[in-house]
Amino acid sequence: MRNGLILLPLFVLAGPVAADSDTCSEPVRIEQLEPTLDADSDAARHILAAREAMDMVFENPENWVLHTTSLRLRARFIDGIEAAEAQYGAEDPRVSVPLIAHANFLVRFGRQTEAQRAYRRASELLLAIDGPGRLAAAVPLSSLARFERPWMVENRERLAAQTVELFDGHPCPHPMEFAEALLLAGDIATMGREADEAAPYYRRAWVVLESSIGAEATAGMFDEPARLRVYLPPVDIDYHPWTPAETARRYMNMELAIGADGTVDDVAVVDHDLPARPRLACVRSMRRSLFRPRLDNGLPVATTGVRYKVTFEGITPRNNDGRRRAFWPQPIIEAGAVERPSGQ
Repeated sequence: MRNGLILLPLFVLAGPVAADSDTCSEPVRIEQLEPTLDADSDAARHILAAREAMDMVFENPENWVLHTTSLRLRARFIDGIEAAEAQYGAEDPRVSVPLIAHANFLVRFGRQTEAQRAYRRASELLLAIDGPGRLAAAVPLSSLARFERPWMVENRERLAAQTVELFDGHPCPHPMEFAEALLLAGDIATMGREADEAAPYYRRAWVVLESSIGAEATAGMFDEPARLRVYLPPVDIDYHPWTPAETARRYMNMELAIGADGTVDDVAVVDHDLPARPRLACVRSMRRSLFRPRLDNGLPVATTGVRYKVTFEGITPRNNDGRRRAFWPQPIIEAGAVERPSGQ
């Protein structure tokens, strides 16, 4: 046991998948286990209206009343929670439906801290269910693990491990959802720089997927590293009177070497048209980034020749005194092709 996580031996992790057992005729998706609201209930009407209004808001992201609309939508979701509590009781698992809907809404508006409270209460309600239906708690638990503050490593690992345990306890989980939970646990361990803890989760996810979609398709899913946490250089502001040509769109192509532990071992600049300061800041930031390593037969391996392009947008607004300023916003990371020398 390490940091509250129980790690099984690798031969157990790579054992038969529950979905292949004789007791499993058809894998069960989580949505089939989730509680449902009565269609004619006040709670269902509130949640439906709030979701429709939210979709309309996000179809027009330039809506100038977005903030006001978000407050109205939040009130609508809260009305749905209160209606469900009044109809079913505060401890009924069906109250988790408006709670999760409200939490998803808060995440879309960047209110992760408030969303965590709703996810946490929903998970408590669903974990109180006896039998296979407890697997429905995997949705709020995995969301808690994703949106927990990055420095709360042990708590994130605990939540991810608890999600995996729910799948282990179900007689017939859906392999894609099971693999997603295993990869999340592995990714969180990688971001916590616990490569030894991440490897068994990655191996087990490989086995689950291979039994479902085949060896070739599984290998294709993990044939290149995946971004987990990419650090970007800070905004660079300079009050020197730059010309429009000097603040046009700029770029930098890099080639990364990513270790089996997901860290960036080396950054080589292929070509660029950046000034020195943002160029050096970009290289320093990329060295701190973390990736899910490439998997070979379920085992993390090092990869070289991973190409990345960082694009900067230059903006030149005018201050009140007429001076122009050059502004380097957060760059956009664009993934390129992975090139590996033969034999790797």
